[in-house]
Amino acid sequence: MIKDDRVPITSRVTLQPDPRLLRSLGRNHDLPSALADLVDNSIDAGAGLVRIRFVRRDNRLVRLYVTDDGRGISSAAINTAMTIGGVRRYGPGELGHFGLGLKAASFGHADELTVVSKTADGGYTGRRWTLEGAQSGFECDVVDQEFARRELATQPPAAGRDSGTVIRWDSVRAFPVVHDERETNRFLTETVEKLRRHLGLVFHRLLAVKAVEIMIDEFDADMDAAGSAVPVEPLDPFGYAHSGHPEYPKTLHVVSDPPHQLICHLWPPRSTTRQFRLHDRPERHQGLYVYRNDRLIQAGGWNGVIHGAKDLQLARVVVDLAPGSEAHVRLNPEKSRIEPAEAFVRALQQAAGEDFTFDDYLDDARALYKRGRRREAQRPRVIPPGRGLPPTVKRALRTELRPIPNEEPIDIRWGRVDGDVFFDIDREARQLTLNRSYRAVVTGSTTGSLNDAPLVKTCLYLLVENIFQGHYMGSRDKDNMDLWQSVLTAAVRAQQ
Repeated sequence: MIKDDRVPITSRVTLQPDPRLLRSLGRNHDLPSALADLVDNSIDAGAGLVRIRFVRRDNRLVRLYVTDDGRGISSAAINTAMTIGGVRRYGPGELGHFGLGLKAASFGHADELTVVSKTADGGYTGRRWTLEGAQSGFECDVVDQEFARRELATQPPAAGRDSGTVIRWDSVRAFPVVHDERETNRFLTETVEKLRRHLGLVFHRLLAVKAVEIMIDEFDADMDAAGSAVPVEPLDPFGYAHSGHPEYPKTLHVVSDPPHQLICHLWPPRSTTRQFRLHDRPERHQGLYVYRNDRLIQAGGWNGVIHGAKDLQLARVVVDLAPGSEAHVRLNPEKSRIEPAEAFVRALQQAAGEDFTFDDYLDDARALYKRGRRREAQRPRVIPPGRGLPPTVKRALRTELRPIPNEEPIDIRWGRVDGDVFFDIDREARQLTLNRSYRAVVTGSTTGSLNDAPLVKTCLYLLVENIFQGHYMGSRDKDNMDLWQSVLTAAVRAQQ
């Protein structure tokens, strides 16, 4: 019997990768995550402004740029930057990780990748990869320096700066292929909104402190003109106005090397804010929010710590990866989720604070969700609001109050009201009318939009909505109407 079960080795051979490997890079990147990877590089280069630009010609999108005003790439470093799997030494505060981000993000969406850059010493350099040209070998094109200079001189924010970098994608596969203005506009509208939401979430900490600014615009090559740039605003998944529980957030300590903390948050029930809903159903966003150098890596999910459930949708936990955590936590190549080691998952499960455990937090989250559902069920049904309030206010009212099915909504508007009272109601017409004589007092103008004065209109709706219910007004309803008319009319006169 052979006791040594090791595999015997006789020699070694070098196996070069197939150039077609480039076609498989970045296939797990969607467009927002791919562009987030490029923004990572710009931030690592010290950029204060990053611009994403879609180029249109003959009503068709033909190119995409990502340009920054960072330090630029030197001629000595650009070959490493463009090498497939080329790895440089990353600093402790940098966002780069694998050495694949630029290439994988780009080839996941475009057939041609061009990078041109200039540094503060005045040097220009550039390289280009094409999928077609890489079929026979890993040969990268060297870009003409004059072309590099022209690109950098015309693409903001690098234009006019001492240094900067331009990343250019040609033959972008996601772009519509038809020369149809409506289709191009539809694609742009949807894509820009997705980008703003994703980049605003991933970089919300850096955007909030003005460490970087990200802009998105469109350039019409036929007109030789750019449209208005749209800023990416921070989308903070912990940006509630007040906590759902007065004792939260709470901190739990994770026994690991290096040590970590869990900052446990509880959202208020039934929130309708973008920060809570993000881009999907709220229950999909419960769990761990993992950050590395203030960049959000993972937005939700429990990674095997527990099994997610609907009654945990108010629970969100901040995990900041400490330097040296690579031994316990791996990042996927797209930097969109973590892959924790089993020992780290157990450490998260056993995280504890003073007289407080992770299980206690989950119990509080379930209890808060249950109380929110019970309060919702106990609230009376209402006739929904109609025209006169902004859509965001109407959505909040529909979320917080249960509408009566098949009821005509209550419209709220400015109009002629007999006498000098502040408002009037027409139960049959389902209309709440504010006296237009007082419009300037409330809004500062005698004219305005249909949805102006949302605060006053909303308060008045909440006050009188029940008057519209039933077949007639009872004596108590009439007495309340007299009270509200007297007090509100006196108040608006005092403000004149």
